[in-house]
Amino acid sequence: MGFAGEVTDPNGAAITAVKIKLWDDEGWESYQIPGARAEVVQNYRSAFGGTMSWWEQHAPFSCHATKTFYLQVIQNDVGVSPVIKVEHSENCDQNLIMVNFKRRY
Repeated sequence: MGFAGEVTDPNGAAITAVKIKLWDDEGWESYQIPGARAEVVQNYRSAFGGTMSWWEQHAPFSCHATKTFYLQVIQNDVGVSPVIKVEHSENCDQNLIMVNFKRRY
């Protein structure tokens, strides 16, 4: 089970000078830097196209459980996007949650 996505500007260019914060209601928290892992960028660009700003986070939870997660773009230790709430169902065939962020000015 996990998350992936990319962060772009209004023209579709990569944004990598941010972090993606992921967390749940039970104290789990993680941060990912878009574009920081070359193998992640290569894998997702091969499958979906896009920019060099792909990120990925494996979640240490069973895909057999319903769970709520939250995501937000962080820049200079400040949230710069709305908090995105996502629900994972018990369906392990749908265990990758893709969230793409596009900067709005």
